[in-house]
Amino acid sequence: MIEGQILISVIVPIYNVEQYVEKCIQSIVNQTYKNIQILLIDDGSTDHSGKICDEYAKKDSRIEVVHKRNEGLVRARKEGLNRANGQYIGFVDGDDYIDENMYAEMLRDILSFQADFVHAGYQEERSKIIRGRFSNKNEKCDIRSIKEQFIRDHVMNQNSTMSYSIWSKLFKQELIKKCYRKVPDEQSYGEDMLTLCACIIESDYVYMTKNTYYHYVYRDNSIIHENWTAVVIRLGKLYECLGNLLKEYHLYNELRASLDRWFQICMINNISSAKMARFFVHRYFYPHIFSLEKKEVVLYGAGTIGQDYYAQLSQYQKCRVVAWVDKNALKYKNEYVDIIEPKELKYVRYDIVILAVKEYQMAEEIKAELIEGGISKNKITWSTPKYMSY
Repeated sequence: MIEGQILISVIVPIYNVEQYVEKCIQSIVNQTYKNIQILLIDDGSTDHSGKICDEYAKKDSRIEVVHKRNEGLVRARKEGLNRANGQYIGFVDGDDYIDENMYAEMLRDILSFQADFVHAGYQEERSKIIRGRFSNKNEKCDIRSIKEQFIRDHVMNQNSTMSYSIWSKLFKQELIKKCYRKVPDEQSYGEDMLTLCACIIESDYVYMTKNTYYHYVYRDNSIIHENWTAVVIRLGKLYECLGNLLKEYHLYNELRASLDRWFQICMINNISSAKMARFFVHRYFYPHIFSLEKKEVVLYGAGTIGQDYYAQLSQYQKCRVVAWVDKNALKYKNEYVDIIEPKELKYVRYDIVILAVKEYQMAEEIKAELIEGGISKNKITWSTPKYMSY
């Protein structure tokens, strides 16, 4: 069968996203790959989302709208899977949108590399800030004999460039239908992680592309921003479900230590980020601290990583932090140290500028800004922050 004759089903669960859903649907309708089945699953919306879906269905015969009572994200996706006819299946959330070449490129990859599923990067859009999460290279992974290690590296490792999200992937139909059935209907927290774990176990080949096609729109009222105690309760349920899944595939003993370590780190992250927390847990460490002996250091970045670095460097008596810098210095005003703007560095004597940010892309952008401001590129350094482990 030639490429253009292959049908792709795109499943879109929709619930009260009237502000976003038109842009979402239009981005799918505008795909350069035209042979697609668009399944809009209205999960009992009480706003105008359902009506918007119906209007689009009148204009495009590829669109099928399903109106159902509200039962949650998992049931909505399962409804879409029951109706999906495509040889390959993708997902888009109703408040996000995709690039017009997403499915053309991902179909080409999955066919060219004979993969069971393809993973791509995405861009997170938060107010006016856009950040990307993507692999550093294109890679076909033969995972037939390394499934346990692949799960450790890409499911249990929070620094993996492969996100849990099923919307950043394109799956063979039989694979995703089999694996998503294993997700309990009530497991609306972490269902993508469960699905990814099952898909890895059931696959032989995975293709990871460094390209980004998906736009995740960050909303303050989404489920991941709920009260942290509720998230911790859900996290415990997810831990239990992951354990049961691994037991089903007879991999629990091999992966139990990694699962426990992942759970501990997630718990600490959630507790540490609580607004009312009365304690602070350091999670990131500068990996080359011993190279800083006898150096006067400028620390750039006052966010979580910068705060952790400052605590670490302040205790290392063989170097000295002479300035702490951030472009949004006023935002990070605190009682124990002054944080200055980058332009004030011209008044500071230093040997090295350490960029305290997580992602390479952001580090490169900051580095370019500092060089443009007159700072020698030889004095600027960045390394992937070391994340705590047990």
